[in-house]
Amino acid sequence: MYFNKLRLALILALSGLVLYIFLFIFGTWGVRILGTLFMLVIGGFMWIFLQLYFISIQGDWANLVDVPAMGIKTEKVVIPTADEVCLSGLFLTLKHHGTEVHPTVLIHHGVTGMKEHPFGIAAPLVVNGYNVLLVDARGHGETRQNYPTSRPDDWYITESTGIFPDLTRIIDYLTTRKDVDLKQIAMIGTSMGGGLALSRGAQDPRIKLVIALSPFWSWKVYQESPHTQKILSEPWIIRTFINLQVSKNKIMSVDSRVSPKGFFTQENAPKYRDRIRIIHARNDQVLNYEDHFLPMQNLLKLPPEHVLVLEEGDHYLRGQETLVSTQVKRWLDEIFPRV
Repeated sequence: MYFNKLRLALILALSGLVLYIFLFIFGTWGVRILGTLFMLVIGGFMWIFLQLYFISIQGDWANLVDVPAMGIKTEKVVIPTADEVCLSGLFLTLKHHGTEVHPTVLIHHGVTGMKEHPFGIAAPLVVNGYNVLLVDARGHGETRQNYPTSRPDDWYITESTGIFPDLTRIIDYLTTRKDVDLKQIAMIGTSMGGGLALSRGAQDPRIKLVIALSPFWSWKVYQESPHTQKILSEPWIIRTFINLQVSKNKIMSVDSRVSPKGFFTQENAPKYRDRIRIIHARNDQVLNYEDHFLPMQNLLKLPPEHVLVLEEGDHYLRGQETLVSTQVKRWLDEIFPRV
């Protein structure tokens, strides 16, 4: 429903652009000026429409008004990295926990996302006894507000700096907290965060379980997939919108350093297999199921009980929140049975 309206709006905008070009070539100066003002207004409305479209499919968690009613305490935290950037985060726990140690889950958002987006997954975990850390990656959310020069495509700057290398510093931060059980740390990542969980989180022995929700297999595969090349299709529109905010070539140049495809091999896959869980929808319009999940599963060969494949749900697993939260908690409880 949302996408059909978006496509209609884009077609109307493109039609207006064609008309504007015609008037600019053949019209008078007065017509050209009015046409220019008209196109600026149309462009502004289109940008707002795109923003509202993505809010409608991702959810708008910027206002956590239900947190107090759920008995959840939110603590704003600052996490230093290997350079001058400090990541903004929220540490969620039950108010009555005090300083008792509990299993802790790091949840990492996707590209152009923010720490509040995964709150729908975080809240049920906190209510069930887990601590949860939500972080704004560099170039995203509050971190970008504090460090305007950081970019959402800073996936890899050096071996110790960038969104992907920063994961080590995030786990370092968790190990400094007295309320975190150091033997019971897990990571959940969505989209880009899912790829981060797989390619970097699985390597860190301090992380006992990695759960990837709609993860990417390779940025290069995403950019070159036939599914994202069909003009005015939903995958094409989403890719175009993402590429307006990040440098696709910049990320492409470090794809082998950040993508699960660049990390996993036939030789090392068995070493990480038991610590990995994946959820993906067959109708994912962002990271196509055949392009990303299937090659990942063909290499990792995860057992059926470690994978949840949904027929519906799209990239953001819409309408499947209860099922996803239940499965995530089940996997966590299997690894951390004390909760």
